[in-house]
Amino acid sequence: MAVIPRRFLVTTESPLPHDPIPTVRGPVAAAELGITLAHEHLFVLSSEFQSNFPHLWDREAGVREAVRQQERAYAAGVRTLVDMTVLGQGRDIGLVRAVAERTPVNIVLATGIYSVNGIPLFARFRGPGALIESEAPLIELLLSDITTGIADSGVRAGLVKFACERTPPDAAAHRMAAVVAEVRRQTGVPVVVHCDPFEGNGIALVRLLEKEGVAAGSVVMAHAGDSADLEGLRALADTGCVLGYDRYGMTPFAPTSSATPPSPHSYGPGTPPSCHPWVTVVLCGAHGESLDENGELIKTVTLEAGQVVHNRGESLPMRHYVRNLSDQTLVMAAIELRTPTAPEEGPSS
Repeated sequence: MAVIPRRFLVTTESPLPHDPIPTVRGPVAAAELGITLAHEHLFVLSSEFQSNFPHLWDREAGVREAVRQQERAYAAGVRTLVDMTVLGQGRDIGLVRAVAERTPVNIVLATGIYSVNGIPLFARFRGPGALIESEAPLIELLLSDITTGIADSGVRAGLVKFACERTPPDAAAHRMAAVVAEVRRQTGVPVVVHCDPFEGNGIALVRLLEKEGVAAGSVVMAHAGDSADLEGLRALADTGCVLGYDRYGMTPFAPTSSATPPSPHSYGPGTPPSCHPWVTVVLCGAHGESLDENGELIKTVTLEAGQVVHNRGESLPMRHYVRNLSDQTLVMAAIELRTPTAPEEGPSS
């Protein structure tokens, strides 16, 4: 799920560099993608371990489980997911195609390198001036994923991924940013960045990509929603990039003590009227009414897809309800923005 900066309004009528969008089963018009999960992983594998120790994982059982989860997602209204599994995470086009053949969910694939702390071994000693003198090896490989297809499958990638958890970005990150920027320049595909939301290196990565010629509006900062730093998120959004809220429920990455709960619209009795601000992202718009906890009208609202609403509790109480008055389905994602609580002081000695 992605949170769009306030100055952006996303509609399916906006011009896209690739429309129709490449999916595993073939091109799909942007207007037909429907509700989309913007950052998922069908499979994340350590390919050397699976190939050398095949007893560690049952491929067919893995496919069946992935299909089961896609069926549940489809029943909940999801029509498309973006699989951000790339080189370094065990991307396997055969596995993904096996899932796509058994589910109606559209699957968009990505290219890129997942190497958060350096250059992958394959490319580390190859390139201009390197131990093995050659052209920069990664650019052509990633380009081929987008222009001709992954592993000669004909299935083309629709995005390029850039991963960096170093703060500040090191020389390896600069080299990988240059690769990603060149792929973006030649193809026009969006750039999705795997950042470290807790160290807060997102702004530095946006600026790094900008220096390489990638406009911030073409960048999605994945996992930004793991952070509860409201001011930091505002500053990141002010760069013009898109903020990714994409790891709900994954408590090992974002513990519930600092992560945002799924819905701040309904709190128990006694909740302070402005205890935490929240952001609401409208995924499917409609016309309706905001009601207080007693069912009294607060205001009428018209919500449009792509709209982002920030509320501190002044215009709406923390406990309120929305009544849909239209014949359209209203889908919203509400994210509470918490500030970590300081530990209590012990008794003085």
